[in-house]
Amino acid sequence: MRATLPKALIIVLLLGGCSGLRESRVNPFNWFAGTPSDRPAVTIAEQDPSEIGTVLIDQITDIRMEPVQGGALLRVTGRMASQGGWDAQLKAPKKDLGSPPESSLVVRFLVRQPPAPQPTLSAAARSVTAALFIDRDRLEEVRTITVQGAQNAQSLRR
Repeated sequence: MRATLPKALIIVLLLGGCSGLRESRVNPFNWFAGTPSDRPAVTIAEQDPSEIGTVLIDQITDIRMEPVQGGALLRVTGRMASQGGWDAQLKAPKKDLGSPPESSLVVRFLVRQPPAPQPTLSAAARSVTAALFIDRDRLEEVRTITVQGAQNAQSLRR
């Protein structure tokens, strides 16, 4: 009886230490799969074709809502991590005709990056502004508009 208790404790401690082995490089199942951060979160088939090659802007610096005829204009200014980005766009999810109204709208601020790394210049040189028209019908349903960047998000509330 005395010999089985220490053996059981050793077995329990060894098995408890194996939980970290699942994610380690020692596990042969991880040798060719890559790390979880290397795997894409969204496959290209699931991605909107206009978003291929785009990334979230680094930081959202300013967000404004300006009334215009037929709705409102959401104007967002962001700062890229490096210079050289282009084709800034605000992407809101498509609203299905049969879906119930939502009280919040989440918009992503996307920008295309140059293929080669560019120098990091002043904040004014890395600043980009994009706008999105939101029609009156959609605006009446929404109480909160959130714009997402890579490092932060900002919201407007009515």
